Amino acid sequence: MANPTEKQRSGWWRVMSALQKHHGGFTLRVVVDIIGEDQRKPIRTYIATLVEENVLTAEPAARVGGLVTHTYRIVNAGEAPPQRMADKGARQRVLWNAIRSMKTFREAEIAVAAATEELPIGRDAAGEYIRELVAAGYLAKIGQDANRFATPIYRLLPAMNTGPRAPIVLLKARRCFDLNLMQSVNLNGSARRAA
Repeated sequence: MANPTEKQRSGWWRVMSALQKHHGGFTLRVVVDIIGEDQRKPIRTYIATLVEENVLTAEPAARVGGLVTHTYRIVNAGEAPPQRMADKGARQRVLWNAIRSMKTFREAEIAVAAATEELPIGRDAAGEYIRELVAAGYLAKIGQDANRFATPIYRLLPAMNTGPRAPIVLLKARRCFDLNLMQSVNLNGSARRAA
């Protein structure tokens, strides 16, 4: 199966939410039993992504043979989160935390602040996420260095410092999903929430 559609993810999320509401949590097996065995692999990938994003918690529930079955719980209710591209997820999470820790910054400063030995962050990757967050209304360009390169200086808008989970910007879909608010926000440079 190719990447799941928004409609598929929304369906999976509704099942997970209903199971949590009525049973306090859910397992992959129960979700697959309801949705269909043919969707096991993309559902498993979606659940793993949500655990990595701290949208779901995972607790070992039972051992069946040599396998451990996990019970998952939704941390905050809301809309179905999209899947962040795997190669961008870790980088965007550390970039977001660096952005939240600095009053003002430049692309290169955020790249250095976010990078680790295990996860190097280049200026291009930092710049791409910064531009996405500007388009989504999270960051504002507040000036630029008075040098020949005129490096832009940015800051996080206080009202958009929504929490520790990095927003997922979906430029092609013209929207942004805030994992802290568990909802979409406008991708028009304003802080207004999408209807």
